[in-house]
Amino acid sequence: MILLLCSLLYASPAESWTQAAEAAARGDYGAAATQYRELLQQNVIHEDIYYNLGNSLYRQNQLGEAVLAWRRAAVLAPRDPDIQANLAFARRKLRDDLAPVDNSPWFAPWQSFLSVGEGCYLGAALMGAGLVILGLRRRLPGSPEAPAALLFALGTLVWGGALLQDRRSDAGVVLAEEVSVSSELSGGVELFRLHLGAEVELGERVGGYCLIRLPDGRKGWVLEDKLGSVDPRAPFPAGANRAAPG
Repeated sequence: MILLLCSLLYASPAESWTQAAEAAARGDYGAAATQYRELLQQNVIHEDIYYNLGNSLYRQNQLGEAVLAWRRAAVLAPRDPDIQANLAFARRKLRDDLAPVDNSPWFAPWQSFLSVGEGCYLGAALMGAGLVILGLRRRLPGSPEAPAALLFALGTLVWGGALLQDRRSDAGVVLAEEVSVSSELSGGVELFRLHLGAEVELGERVGGYCLIRLPDGRKGWVLEDKLGSVDPRAPFPAGANRAAPG
């Protein structure tokens, strides 16, 4: 009974994907975006879904949400040239000239070129190779230990960098036409303003507000519902703060 109800409420992922592609091909980007959102609601998380969702949203002049979708796609596929090209194109249209937020740990700068999963797999593979070499050394007396130790240490560093990137403070995108950044919760002095599509680092959340930081060191409090997280696992915003770019 539950499976029957689910089948009535949702199309299968394959059907949603096909319907989205057909809608985009005929220029119905609203319908395409709806199907891509439905895939995400079914926990089908993939860079192609976010990439195409971003394309559909951009075609509807929803620049902030398009940037958010492409940023999520970039988290999953950081080296994809099409995703990076779309982000670069969109950033040239933003009012705020800000450097993109990079959450890679300082000791693992390579992680900006790897997804979290790739970093974990690569680190585990290097650690495994080190252990294999160490095991073989026991059968070959006199062989050096340094290669095994080096591989294991490098693997630990890569694996740890990926895990830390996954757990450290999140990045986000401004989804409102303009937001005020204040010195205190629920008021205080207005420090500066940000605009649609601006990319920020998300910090502490308190009482509906979020502490944001910019790459240039500025920080302050913003209403949390004006922001979208780049975490691909987070629910995609429903569009309450949609605004067309100027």
